[in-house]
Amino acid sequence: AAEHGRHVLCEKPMGLTVAECDRMIAACRANGVKLGVAYYRHFYPVVARIRDILASGEIGKPVVAQINAFEFFNPPPGADRSWFMDRKRAGGGPMFDFGCHRIEVLLNLFGKASEVRSWVGNAAFDRAIDDTAAAMIRFEEGPCAVLTVTHGAMESQDTLDVFCSDGSIHVPSLNGGVMRVRT
Repeated sequence: AAEHGRHVLCEKPMGLTVAECDRMIAACRANGVKLGVAYYRHFYPVVARIRDILASGEIGKPVVAQINAFEFFNPPPGADRSWFMDRKRAGGGPMFDFGCHRIEVLLNLFGKASEVRSWVGNAAFDRAIDDTAAAMIRFEEGPCAVLTVTHGAMESQDTLDVFCSDGSIHVPSLNGGVMRVRT
């Protein structure tokens, strides 16, 4: 953790239990500081533009969205990021690590989820923490979405595709900021 003014920045999960989160909230209130989780992707210009296009109705009603977030990640013990392999410290695999940021993008674009189904397991590695996960999300108003994440794919991906009734939006790299709209 590093302190910057009245903000403390951590490179670890906020908390793995409700009790841990409650203690952090209480400590911040007692010291007059803000506590937050850095879900910053909804500030990406490409995400804001997608939100604007969807709100305008230019390409119809959103029907289905798909996000793939793949990276090959299998650090040896003692490596800088090997703590991600420790369930007690990381909480889980790639869905905890970077999938949660893609869930935030989906919630930001489509609103509240009404139903979620998921699969989590080890497709590539024999280790204590999962390496692959998939989630299907149904939104109260809007599309269904499929999110797949893995630490086991040699081909990296960070894609977002939104298919609507009159067109589609394709982002080949969410962090890259480029998109293609088809009508």
